[in-house]
Parts: sequence; C-alpha cells; structure tokens
Amino acid sequence: GKFVGTEKFSFSGYYNFDKIIVGPLLGNNPINEGIAGIEPTVTTYKGKLTVKAGAGLWVDADLESRDPNNEDAQNFYFFPKVEASLSLMKDLFIPYLRLDGSLQQNRLQTVITENRFFEYIHIQDGESLKSPLRTTARKNDLSVGMRGTITKALSFNFYGRTVKYDDYMYFKNTSISGGSRFETFNDTLRINSVGGNVSMNINDSFDIGLDAEFYNYNNSEEGHNWNLPKYKASIDLSYSLISGNNLTA
Repeated sequence: GKFVGTEKFSFSGYYNFDKIIVGPLLGNNPINEGIAGIEPTVTTYKGKLTVKAGAGLWVDADLESRDPNNEDAQNFYFFPKVEASLSLMKDLFIPYLRLDGSLQQNRLQTVITENRFFEYIHIQDGESLKSPLRTTARKNDLSVGMRGTITKALSFNFYGRTVKYDDYMYFKNTSISGGSRFETFNDTLRINSVGGNVSMNINDSFDIGLDAEFYNYNNSEEGHNWNLPKYKASIDLSYSLISGNNLTA
C-alpha cells in the first residue's frame, strides 16, 4: 500500500495451485486444484470518517471438483469491498459497516487440519479422477456494528452479520466406517449471527477478553445443519509474571 495525500492505495493478491497424485493403482492420475485473486482498494480519511472501497477479483481454476449441476458455479467472481467507520466522542463510539467476499479453497491439507478424521475418497469419472473437495464462495458478507474504547482499560465491539456461501463444505459421518470417519458434501448456506467481544485491563499485569457469537442457519436443500454450532464463546486470560520494563539484557 502507498499513501497519496490523504488516500491510501493498496493491492493484495493470492495464488495457490495443488497437484495431487492418487496412487499407482490408478495410474498416478493427477487431480489439479487452484484459485487466484487480487484485491485493489482505496482508503480515504475525511476527519472522523474513514471509507475504504475496492473489489475482489477471483478466478476458480478448480475445474475438476466444480459441480456441473450447480448453476451458481463459475470461473470468475467479482466481490465488492466496502468499509466505512465514523469516530464519535474521541473513539468512545465507532459505528461501522463492512461488505466483503472471497473464494475459499478447501484444500486437502486445510481440511485435514480442520478435521483429522476426514477420509479422502476421490471421485471416479470415466477415466479421470475428481476431488471430493470444492471451492467455497463467500458472498455478500455484510457486517454492521459498534466498537469503541470507554476507558484505557475497557474496549468493546458488538455486531450483526449475514453472509451467503455457495458450495459451503459440511462434514458428516461416513456409513462405511461405522461413524468413525467423516466425508464432505456441499450446499448453499446463509449464516446470520450476532456477536461481540469485550476486553478489560484489570491492572498492569492482568487482562481479560470475552468473546461470543450466536448463529442462525438457512440452507436451501439439506434442512439440517450438519455439525454446525448454535454459538461460540471464549474467555481469554493473560497474566504477566514479570514486567518487561524491569528486564535488562
């Protein structure tokens, strides 16, 4: 990124390509998967108002795993990117809005990291092989919220969010494993949620963070939200035993 006057011009990009070789018994046939994206943005600062605008331009090169029956599946995706915030009363309250989107490549490596009991079973299509994993499109990811700093020791962020996923990846138990392994399948899904977090500095050594988000799901076909939580919550505690200011090299 680079500032030109009071405006900041930024450019980011992403590229990944995987080539999976599936066994000598299948002739070492490769399964090719890849996505690429660029996100140019411009951020302008007008007093207490900050506005960021741009676009996400993504290409899904994962031809072998795309569902030919899904009319929403495509090669090229355009996602508008907009962020706006307004500082009120010296950052005591900052209302904000964010609109975003991107492609999420469900790679074998990341899926196994998320669920180590996932069983990778390729799809035989004539003489070629296909991956059971598809790219997920995160569309119309809209957040509206309020954050702020009440004192130096207390800050907060509360928000509402709605986001639509095309080819969202679910996990469900495989029947042939007796329920001990998982397979994936995809469906369109909209997630609506409300959440927030509060950070408190009790003293120079002790910090507490509280975070929670509650979800409502709306899927088009399944009617059942496989292994998706109704809420997520966490408590983070941090205590410094020795102050860094008292340490000497």
